Order: sequence, then C-alpha cells, then structure tokens
Amino acid sequence: MLLGRFDGKIRNGEMLIPRASWRSFLSKKVLHLFSPQKGCLEVVSEDRLSENERKMPHAGIARLKKRGFLVVPQEALKFADLNGSEVVIIGMMDRFEIWYRNAWKKKVKEDLKKVRELLKTITWEKSRRLCKPCRKK
Repeated sequence: MLLGRFDGKIRNGEMLIPRASWRSFLSKKVLHLFSPQKGCLEVVSEDRLSENERKMPHAGIARLKKRGFLVVPQEALKFADLNGSEVVIIGMMDRFEIWYRNAWKKKVKEDLKKVRELLKTITWEKSRRLCKPCRKK
C-alpha cells in the first residue's frame, strides 16, 4: 500500500522511491504514467489499472531500478510539465502522484480556499437540521 507524502528530486529522469515498502510493492511491475493535470504525473502499476485507464492515452511507461530509483522518460516529464527537479510524492493507496513542488503548493492553496468557502455555506442551524441526534423531539 502506498501512503504518505514525501519530498523528492528528479535528476536526469530518475527519482528515488522514498520507502522500501513502496519499492517492494512496485518492483517487477510495468508502471504506467498519466498526467491528470499540469505539473503532475500519476504512476499506476499495470495490474491496478481500471478499464477506463486502460483505454486512456498515457504519458509513458516508467521502470524501477534495483536500488529504488524510478526512471521516468523525459517525454513524460515534458508531457506533464514537470519542469522542476523539486517534487512532492503523494501516496494514494494503490498508486501515487509526482507533483512539481510549486504546482502542489498552488493546488493545496486552491483546495483549501474551496473548503473554506464550502464551510462558510454551512451554518450551525443547517447542520442541526441534518443531524438527527441534534433535533429536538
């Protein structure tokens, strides 16, 4: 299982996979690369691809070297616009994402703004009406 957030660097198309448990999970597997949005690559092993993902165009194929380095083709890095060596690696159960660090910071900032706006729409009275134990009998 791939969980956690790690900082990393891509040098010459190679990136160290941060945990031994991740390395064993990914070893001897074909790793497909997708780019769901600018500044991000999603890495999925072939045995975990959904039917829809099998039909989708992907950014390339990565491989894991013996010492735990993930080799990412330059074309995939360009496709995903991973233009910096500083990256953030996000584990997502059976797959992980590689984000250009600045793109990740921007996404987190945008997502937090959306959450704050959503929380503003929820008042105590609305939540009381939705919560059965809070209702007066």
